[in-house]
Amino acid sequence: MARTLHPHTEGHGDWLGRPQDQVFTVSGTASEAAGDIGALSTAGADTVVLRIVGAEPLSQLESVLRALGR
Repeated sequence: MARTLHPHTEGHGDWLGRPQDQVFTVSGTASEAAGDIGALSTAGADTVVLRIVGAEPLSQLESVLRALGR
């Protein structure tokens, strides 16, 4: 999967100040994405940047934030 998504994540490490192997993607429903974000946090991530792709990005963001309890 990482190989497939590489064109979409390439370069993000540069502006985030992180090596490419520390750039991850999450997808799915809001609760699935929230679960993946929680797993990243549990694994030691201290920052997660959400970059919403697709239709109605604000609604998608709000759904993920609700699923995170925020």
